[in-house]
Amino acid sequence: MKETGKRNTKMANGTILKAAMSTKQPMEKFAEFVLDMPQAKSVAVAGSFNNWKPVTMRKNGDSCWRISLMLPPGRHEYRFVVDGRWIDDPRAAESVPNPFGGRNAILTIKEESVLMPMDLAAAVARAAV
Repeated sequence: MKETGKRNTKMANGTILKAAMSTKQPMEKFAEFVLDMPQAKSVAVAGSFNNWKPVTMRKNGDSCWRISLMLPPGRHEYRFVVDGRWIDDPRAAESVPNPFGGRNAILTIKEESVLMPMDLAAAVARAAV
């Protein structure tokens, strides 16, 4: 967390609250990857979010493979690896060509800022004075 300064706040009861002021941080979100490939023996997802290192997915029921990953805000490219072979995501709403003749799917995580605990402590201290 990036500190931008420190502030001491005197509460109404005389208690001094020390709070570090910080910037708002972007919030990571869960992204679920799903591939309907019942005949597959193994399925993984790899992308710009994990340096293209395949992460194994779990088979759910008889056909769907799934995994949920925490991803930071931004635009992420990814592909599936099925039984050792890289494939396009057939359900991708957006994709771009890659240098290997396939298409990388695009997943965009929208940025939302969250109030970090130190910000919250400072806000409570200001409200109590």
